[in-house]
Amino acid sequence: LSLVGSEMCIRDRSGSGFTITSTADSSQALGTIADNNGLRIDPSYATNIWTFTYKASAKYHWAIENTTTSRFLAIYSTSSWRTYKSETTNQNGVFRLFKKQ
Repeated sequence: LSLVGSEMCIRDRSGSGFTITSTADSSQALGTIADNNGLRIDPSYATNIWTFTYKASAKYHWAIENTTTSRFLAIYSTSSWRTYKSETTNQNGVFRLFKKQ
């Protein structure tokens, strides 16, 4: 999966968290596979809920969790994003959020 240069849209899910979708095609959502470190963009992940939580144990003190599968987003390298059961695994990159004006 390569998200380099991809523009994603984060949509509020009424206080329960967020869905992360493609700006180009809002039916394409970011999701995880429950039993491995896979990260995918597909319409079947439209109900996956993500949360952004402060965690002192996380490398940059923020954890991005898919609460649907209980997996945390990690940037292994700029071209390899993965998910893990722990918020402290392979946090080698920076995930930037911008508010679109």
